[in-house]
Amino acid sequence: MLDIPIAEFENRASALQKSMRDKNLDACLFNTKTEFQYLSGFRTPFWESPSRPWFLIIPKNGDPIAVIPDIGLELMKKTWVNNIRSWSSPNPMDEGVSLLCDELSSYSRVGMLLGREGQLRMSMLDLQTIIEKAKIEITDCSNIIGELRMVKSENEVKLLDKICSMTDVAFNQLPNRIFRKQSFEEATRLFRILLLESGVDDVPYLVGGLGYGGYEDIISPPDNKRIEDGHLLMFDTGSSFKGYFSDFDRNFGFGEQPPETMKAYELLWHSIEVAISVARPGKKASDIFSAFNSHLKDQHGAVGRYGHGVGLQLTETPSIAFWDNTVLCEGMVLAIEPSLSLSNNRMMVLEENIVIRDGSPQLLTKRAPKSLPLL
Repeated sequence: MLDIPIAEFENRASALQKSMRDKNLDACLFNTKTEFQYLSGFRTPFWESPSRPWFLIIPKNGDPIAVIPDIGLELMKKTWVNNIRSWSSPNPMDEGVSLLCDELSSYSRVGMLLGREGQLRMSMLDLQTIIEKAKIEITDCSNIIGELRMVKSENEVKLLDKICSMTDVAFNQLPNRIFRKQSFEEATRLFRILLLESGVDDVPYLVGGLGYGGYEDIISPPDNKRIEDGHLLMFDTGSSFKGYFSDFDRNFGFGEQPPETMKAYELLWHSIEVAISVARPGKKASDIFSAFNSHLKDQHGAVGRYGHGVGLQLTETPSIAFWDNTVLCEGMVLAIEPSLSLSNNRMMVLEENIVIRDGSPQLLTKRAPKSLPLL
């Protein structure tokens, strides 16, 4: 069942426990999909159901403890976690609260994901009950788990390389399958099929843009607009394999494109080259942002960031932004994603995935063509 060797999960838990002892935490409590998979290897689509909460306790010493609904008992037994407690769920009167209180009552300071981008996948009322009955103090542990997850192991890099390669296969097939008069919605559905046929497990994220010489946004669902001469089509996908994500895009022009569009594409392509030349261990995420800004000069418009980490989530820390001074380390996986504002409220984005190495980064994606592909 495990996608990664048990020894790696043991190392992750040990590294987390060391940080917990340094921060004077007695235990950490996780109840989100990503942390469950990262620390236990438990991987299931059942997270789509909000009816049942799931809990994983990592004490500062000793083995992990899973407190889960009984529907997940057999799957959890296939992970490296041996201490498992379960209850019949859904049970609105006691959704694992009593079991969790029993396990947490021997601790004082318990870490949870309270920081930026954190989620609480349980009711606030249940959390309040647990704090009161178990007599624990809840504090933030976002930084310590985030620092662990930012640096990928070689096992993780192999999975990320696999999903990027599969996504590349689908992108390479796409020009032969999309055509004028096809609707944006039809093209999007076709691309999803190509991704699945290439071997990806799922396509949780697939967006794009279509417009004359550019697109207005990059997050809207596809509509029934028909592809015409002069249109620029972009697809951006976060496909997944064994829980790990790719996150990159490709642009395709139909017929002749405005000089502004052609120039913008080449500028974005070269800006990624500049970013790759800066992305080295010891540099900061903000250094990559500065390199993008310097190359794109005043043509970029307002952006929050030019990329981010990628792994068990589509977007992870660090952010390639002026405010993120995270020091880059070997093994970090980044989506580098410059964008440009064009005339008439249009834009263009280009994205690649890289691994920080000792020296030049490793490209996980097959580099986009240097000039905009015209179909």
